[in-house]
Amino acid sequence: MKKLNEFTVSLFTSGLVGAVVALPIIIISQSEIFTYTIKSALVGVLIGLMARSAYIFFYRRAPRYKLLSFASVFSIIAVGTGMGAWILGLVSFPYLIAIVIAAEIIGLTATILINRYACRLNERLKHTQDRIGKEES
Repeated sequence: MKKLNEFTVSLFTSGLVGAVVALPIIIISQSEIFTYTIKSALVGVLIGLMARSAYIFFYRRAPRYKLLSFASVFSIIAVGTGMGAWILGLVSFPYLIAIVIAAEIIGLTATILINRYACRLNERLKHTQDRIGKEES
């Protein structure tokens, strides 16, 4: 159940990021705000799902090469955001670059924070396991 909760929070957060990143451009272009915000949130969910899956895949397969995990997230966010913006009708290159940069900053910051949290949690778990092992001896 905990994994499902984490997954749901991750998807919701990704959707929120997708909507927030695109909102300034939607307002500037005077598009239909509600429809494009929902579409941008869905694109954010897809990007978040792919980035999370790639990060976990590479982190588990090559734990010594953490940079590979972060590079996969970076690439997926850049390509996904660019393609999503293009599919939704954004043709202005400067706006596209602004959206990709904003998505990269938010996405990589979230990935780094989640990674740090997981590492600290694992260290505490190891410390607790060592302490319990010593108490049993």
